[in-house]
Amino acid sequence: MERKFNLIYILLSILVAIVLLQSYYIYDFKKEMQGNSPPVSVAKFAAQSSDPFELMQRMQEEMQKGFGQFNSTFSNDPFFKDAYAHMSISPLSDFKENSNNYILELNIPGAKKNKISINTNDNTLNIEATMSNTHDSNDTNYYHRERYSQSFKRSFILPNNADMDSLKSDYKDGVLKITIAKKK
Repeated sequence: MERKFNLIYILLSILVAIVLLQSYYIYDFKKEMQGNSPPVSVAKFAAQSSDPFELMQRMQEEMQKGFGQFNSTFSNDPFFKDAYAHMSISPLSDFKENSNNYILELNIPGAKKNKISINTNDNTLNIEATMSNTHDSNDTNYYHRERYSQSFKRSFILPNNADMDSLKSDYKDGVLKITIAKKK
């Protein structure tokens, strides 16, 4: 019976913490909106480009920035650090172009080359990776041992002039770099 009450108190504490955190973000958001920064809107993006793929990419980046600030608060807290260590990740990416190529870079530290899968389907680039690690604090008699495995899947829709047959990839220092030539 006492165990049930402890669980209820823990859940109530977490709920209160979430409500307080949300209140802080709402307050901070309102404070920011009263400042010099205009609200993010679809019209802002639409005025900058007529390409729907670029519009979607920019909107996605803005959403990831917002969620990134929210998630970093939890992931830096020691109480939630273990929970975040075992959750699925979505690596940060940079997608750019030059006169001849499209270049995609993903941060996936800890992944091994043989655990990274890159596939294409029409103009869609699909990337999957699995990272796993074991940490031993004692080699012979385990006083403490931790294991985790993380994986992700990401898809990118590329412009029609991307030559999917020319895809080249390189993985170095935790960064996967994919280069795709433009069709001539």
